[in-house]
Amino acid sequence: MPFLILAIGIIIGGFALYRFFITSPVKTVKKFLSICLVIIITAVMLFFAMTNKIYISIGLALLLVPIAIKSCISKGKSKHKDE
Repeated sequence: MPFLILAIGIIIGGFALYRFFITSPVKTVKKFLSICLVIIITAVMLFFAMTNKIYISIGLALLLVPIAIKSCISKGKSKHKDE
């Protein structure tokens, strides 16, 4: 029975994501995916830190530094274009 409820939830969630990707503009989808990526990587880092595998989470943090810098630079450029 729990697997049936899980399957129904996955089907409904998949359909909701499908409708979201079809109807929303590209900018919103990019923002949504970037936020999801940050949340997933943060959860993985916390998991590795809690399970005493801190070296893996430090490596992930160092991997994210160039991505964060690029994101900050691109956000700064887009703010100046709007003015």
